[in-house]
Amino acid sequence: MEAAIKDAWTNEKHPCAFTSVDSVYKFVKRRFPRCKLEQVEKTLQDLESFTLHRPNVSRFPRRATRSIGMYCDLQADLADMSKYKSKNDGVTFLLNVIDIYTRRIFVKPLKSKHGIGVAKAFQEIFNEMSTPPLTVYSDDGKEFYNANVKRLFDKLHIKLASPKSEIKCAVIERANRTLKTRLAKYMTEKYNHRYIDVLPKIVKGINNSFNRDAVYRVETVLRTEMRNGRRQHFVKWDGYDSSHNSWIDANALLNL
Repeated sequence: MEAAIKDAWTNEKHPCAFTSVDSVYKFVKRRFPRCKLEQVEKTLQDLESFTLHRPNVSRFPRRATRSIGMYCDLQADLADMSKYKSKNDGVTFLLNVIDIYTRRIFVKPLKSKHGIGVAKAFQEIFNEMSTPPLTVYSDDGKEFYNANVKRLFDKLHIKLASPKSEIKCAVIERANRTLKTRLAKYMTEKYNHRYIDVLPKIVKGINNSFNRDAVYRVETVLRTEMRNGRRQHFVKWDGYDSSHNSWIDANALLNL
C-alpha cells in the first residue's frame, strides 16, 4: 500500500499527483478500502516534494465569477517561468486559459510575450475547444492588447475585456497557482528543473481532478438501471476519461 500511495503522489498521470493528502487518500482507497487517511499522510511525510511545499492558506476577498455556458467566457493570464527557461528549451511563459463554466484549463508554452506567439497560442486553444468563446478576460498587458491578438479576436468576433479591480480574474489566478504548485512539486520530486516534457500530463491531471466550483456536463448516458429503488444513469463526463464514469440519479440530469 505504501508504494501505491507514493505512486499516486509522484506519478504525474494520476489526477491526484502533487495535490493533497485528501485527494491521494480518495484515489488510493479505491484499490485499498482499508486504507486510512493517517496512513496516507504518514507515508507522504517521507517525500520532500510533499513536506517542502505544504501550503500556507490565506483567504482574500474575490469577485464571484459566473458563465452562461461551456466555452462562453474564458480568463487568460501568463505564468512567468523564466527562472527555468534554460532547462526547458527557452520557454519563458505559459499562457494559461481557463473556461469559467467547466474550470477546464488550456496551457501553451511561449518563449516570449510577443503578440504573434500569443495570438498563435490562442488560436491553438480555440481549435482544441472546437468553438471560439464570446469573451476573454485578462489584464491590460501588451501581450493581450496588440495588433496580432486584436486581429484574431476581431476575426472570430471575440470580446477582450479587462476588469478594473484589485480582485479581478480570480479564477485564472487560482489556476495559475495550481499549475505552478504542481510543477514545483514535480521538479522537487525529480530533482530536475525540466518540466516541459510532462506539462501535458500535468495539465491533464488538473483537468481530471474534481473542482467544487465547476459545472460538470454529461457527454453521453452509457446505460440506465434501477438501483436501490431509484432510476439512475451511468454517464461519461465531457472532458474526462472513462475512469471518471459514474452513476447519478436520473432527476439530477438536466436537459437529457
